Amino acid sequence: MRRLRAVSDMIAALILIAIVAFAGIMLFLMVSGFFTGGVARASLTVSATGMGSPDGSSATLNMVLQNTGDGPAGLLGIYVEPAIQQGAGVASVSAVSCAISGLQTCISGAPPSIPSTTSVASPVTVAAKSTQTILVKLSGSGLYPGAQLRVYVAYYNINSKQTGVASALVTLQ
Repeated sequence: MRRLRAVSDMIAALILIAIVAFAGIMLFLMVSGFFTGGVARASLTVSATGMGSPDGSSATLNMVLQNTGDGPAGLLGIYVEPAIQQGAGVASVSAVSCAISGLQTCISGAPPSIPSTTSVASPVTVAAKSTQTILVKLSGSGLYPGAQLRVYVAYYNINSKQTGVASALVTLQ
């Protein structure tokens, strides 16, 4: 009597290969961040306007932070630097102060390439699908109307601790 098989050996091997390939692709996507497993992500954009002083010693920036993501963003810091680094009459920023309580990093210069979130408990957050306005006061030299500054906002996704940096170019009025 002949033994009947429901699935041939070749088909069983192909099904097993397909299952292993699918599991490998899913693992790769989870590790590389493409597939987050339902974690809501923050996505911050920044726009800013600024007013320079007639004597060039100070400026005021009005920054609007918009979180277009599905998760909340915690602010790590605000960084301001001249858009043009060399040449005559280039603006320099010596002091930066933010009119928002709790934000500890508000400095002159570019942000670190990978902002650190170690022991961060940022009291300044931008909720998902919301907007927050921050007033930034600068002092330095060359902050005349027409001077260009680059503003960076370092933030992290509160749900996954992934960091990001949003930036905007500001021409002082």
